[in-house]
Amino acid sequence: MADAVAVDQFGLGDHACVTHTDPDERIDFVGEFVADGLDRGQWVVCFTDSMPPG
Repeated sequence: MADAVAVDQFGLGDHACVTHTDPDERIDFVGEFVADGLDRGQWVVCFTDSMPPG
């Protein structure tokens, strides 16, 4: 198994497996990840399962 690496240390072609304990934690992580990419001027495409409003 590879050593743990912070997501801001990933390079092109790297892969990640991220786990979460509940839907709120999941949406928080996705939101931060997308926001970081946008802050860096990167194009962001995010595909997720559909989530009900609210």
